[in-house]
Amino acid sequence: SAGSCFAIEIARALQEQEFNYVITERPDDIKQGVIVDGYKPGSPYAHGSFNSGIQFNTINFRHLVEKAFSTRDFEPLLIKQQDAAGNTYYCDPYREDIFFTSVEAYQRDVPKHRAAIRQALETCEVFILTPGLNECWEFNDGTVMARNPRGATYPYAKPKTLTVQENIDNLQLFFDMVRQHNPNFKLILSLSPVPFLATGRANTHHVIEANCHSK
Repeated sequence: SAGSCFAIEIARALQEQEFNYVITERPDDIKQGVIVDGYKPGSPYAHGSFNSGIQFNTINFRHLVEKAFSTRDFEPLLIKQQDAAGNTYYCDPYREDIFFTSVEAYQRDVPKHRAAIRQALETCEVFILTPGLNECWEFNDGTVMARNPRGATYPYAKPKTLTVQENIDNLQLFFDMVRQHNPNFKLILSLSPVPFLATGRANTHHVIEANCHSK
């Protein structure tokens, strides 16, 4: 499974009820320098099948298969930040809530992460996707970040509202690409019930209207 913050709840429920939940990547080795927000190394329950972080929109799901099966080049992109204690860490804008303690940790992780996505998609019989937003932020190369810009990244991305057809096309591409490698693959589409906290279209839409449109 993968998707929004609600997908973490789905993953935990499946593991608690002892379903044969496929896990190909866990951030349990702190020496690797990979941190998943809200996850304690050694926890009995993974946040998902792999460490993709929270994925909110259907383009993010398309990016998962593009990474797994190497059909698109992604330029390395990291956002440097500091926490309240002054510790430096790095964020991958395509993987919300995934942090790296160094650039080297990120570089080591990229091929492992992509292999983990591919292994999960090729292994599983049923996959649950949970989108949460149809509003997203797009870079100049057409890729989309997992959530919202952080700090200095605002000038490098522009807001985008996905149409119904774009959502259908992204989900169909995800399904078709996995099916090429896993003929028995089945897809369940869930939907996050969590409402908007804000909207990028406040000049024209009330947040309640934007939330309803997104769902």
